[in-house]
Amino acid sequence: MIVLCMSSCKRNDTTIENTYLTETKTYITTQTIERMNQNLVDSDFVIDKYDILDIPFIYMEKLYRLNNYKRVVKGETVAKKIITYTQVIDDEFINKEDEKHLITRSKSSLVNVYLEAFFLSDRVSYREKETDEFIESSYMDYENVYGTFPFDCAIEGFELTKESLISIDRIDGDSYKYLLVIDGNSCSTRLKKQMKKMGDLKEEPVFNNVEIILSLNIDFSPITVEFKATYSINKAIVGKTNCVQNYTATYTYFE
Repeated sequence: MIVLCMSSCKRNDTTIENTYLTETKTYITTQTIERMNQNLVDSDFVIDKYDILDIPFIYMEKLYRLNNYKRVVKGETVAKKIITYTQVIDDEFINKEDEKHLITRSKSSLVNVYLEAFFLSDRVSYREKETDEFIESSYMDYENVYGTFPFDCAIEGFELTKESLISIDRIDGDSYKYLLVIDGNSCSTRLKKQMKKMGDLKEEPVFNNVEIILSLNIDFSPITVEFKATYSINKAIVGKTNCVQNYTATYTYFE
């Protein structure tokens, strides 16, 4: 077994500029993260080499480096007050060579969300309505508004640490499928900022339970990610209410 540092991403006290490296582009952001497993080489990404507790953190590094793939997310968020509101989730992210393209769509009677963004070498072009013109932005300005990037060193927006990982279990002995239970409030500063912005919330949400099922290839590349979370929000019209979110992210790869 290879035992590595149990935290793949660690926040620093001060904001510094880091770079997201791909095969052809350098993406400059202000994410204050030190990647603890960044010295791994391709031959290190073999699940059987590691203790189960290391797997989420090696996976984050693998995902951070991953290129030439398409991620499609389908699911829903259900909020119950006097009546039930169902928010349909329909996201797509393409990372192909030097192209990074995000489309987020989410609709309900409470809020309709649309965000489309192209992540270029030195800037972000985005719009919040399909009929709008694109806005040119720096990475810092985009992060100040939306909090996260789809290629962050994170698991579904959660910047996991050993303290925030409650448990991990292998749930299928014939494949690399793992159930993670995490403390969502201790590793979601930037994700909560995004949720507050895109949900038009009065305050940041509070997570009650977060479960993630990773289905991986032997080299840590994802096949599917199943996500379930319960959390509370405070939104105009409905006030404080509880939400249940379920979605599945499916990955396909380009030649």
